[in-house]
Amino acid sequence: MRILFTKYKKAFDNFDANGIASNYKIPCSVSDADGSLVFDNKEGLIDKFSSNCKFLHSMGYVGSEFNILSEMSMGSNAKSLNIGWRVNLKSNIVEFRCLYVCHLEEEQWKIFSANVYDVSFD
Repeated sequence: MRILFTKYKKAFDNFDANGIASNYKIPCSVSDADGSLVFDNKEGLIDKFSSNCKFLHSMGYVGSEFNILSEMSMGSNAKSLNIGWRVNLKSNIVEFRCLYVCHLEEEQWKIFSANVYDVSFD
């Protein structure tokens, strides 16, 4: 799981919407400040993350770090993870958590759903 989220973080660090989207299984869902959204194609997901990357860039995004707080097996091909995120901006730090459900697809873990909620990194 650490490999998946390291790739995910690096894609955000590079403002790479396509790279971010490639970590998701289609169809998928994302619930964050943009609302609760369901994506049935990669193009829609890329558009969403392009917008997020532009916003992060305008906010002075410097980088981020993640902390896997818990991981639960949901059978051989699915896991849920609770991850704390710390986003470093030029002027401040933003912390939140995200509950992910991930599926094993062609020997790679992919995000099936992401639900962002507002609490601390730890």
